[in-house]
Amino acid sequence: AHSTARLRSVMTRLGVISAIRNLRELVFGRSRRATEDSLVLDKLASGAVFLELDAVWNELQVDREALLVELRARGVHTAAFIHDLLPLQQPEWFAEHLTEIFDPVALAQLRHSELLLCASEFTRGAIAEVCVAEGIAPPCVVVVPLGAESPSTVGVGSSGKPSAAVPQALDAGRYLLTVGTMEPRKNQ
Repeated sequence: AHSTARLRSVMTRLGVISAIRNLRELVFGRSRRATEDSLVLDKLASGAVFLELDAVWNELQVDREALLVELRARGVHTAAFIHDLLPLQQPEWFAEHLTEIFDPVALAQLRHSELLLCASEFTRGAIAEVCVAEGIAPPCVVVVPLGAESPSTVGVGSSGKPSAAVPQALDAGRYLLTVGTMEPRKNQ
C-alpha cells in the first residue's frame, strides 16, 4: 500500500495523473468528473451488487481497498472477475511499477469480494494459492469459461433459429484465435 501511495504521489507531482485525465477527456469527449459523478457508488443500496469485470487495477484514482470495505460495510455485495494473478505470482515478468499498481487491487479483491469469477481451473488454483500465501480466507470462486465448443451456427435470430452459419473453413478443422500479445506468460 505504501509503494502504491508513493507511486501515486510521484505521478501526481509529475503531472501524469492530470495528463491521463486530460487524455481520457479528449478520447471520450466528456468530462472525467461527470463520468465519475454519474457512477453514484455512494448511492448503491444495501443488497445491490458491485461487479468488477475489467482491469480495474489501472484506475489510479480509486483506492480499491477503501472502496470495497465501504461497499461491504453498507451491505453491498461485491464480486470480481479475476483474469489472472500473474503480477503477484511472477512479478519478474512485469515492470515494477505495474506490480505496484496491480498487487494492492488484486489483494483487495481477494480480501473483500464475496464472489470471484475466473475463466479457468488454472486461475481458480492461482487464487487459492495466493489466498493461502497471503493468509486470506478465500471467497467463493466460480469458473466461467470464456469460450465454448465450436458451434455449427453463430447467433440466434428472433425466431430462435440460427441467424448465420460459421464459415466452412473454420468449422472444418482446427484453428487458433489469439487476441493480445504473443508472450510466454499468456501460455503461447
